[in-house]
Amino acid sequence: MDCGNGTAGFFAEQLMRVFGVDFTQLYCDPDPAFPHHQPDPVKTANLVDLRRVVLEQGADLGVAYNGDADRIEMEL
Repeated sequence: MDCGNGTAGFFAEQLMRVFGVDFTQLYCDPDPAFPHHQPDPVKTANLVDLRRVVLEQGADLGVAYNGDADRIEMEL
């Protein structure tokens, strides 16, 4: 789960725990400077770290939130 240092960092962890999802967090500390990448999951350049972690961990999918957390992109 890549929160992109955006709004999702305020709630995504709790949401995943409620649903009983086993997950790894990337960039879930909100920071308006977006130090790791822009929080736009539509641009593939912003999914590099998420894709790497999904492959390394053999995860079923990766979820990337946009900056205000009203959209997501899923990587299988």
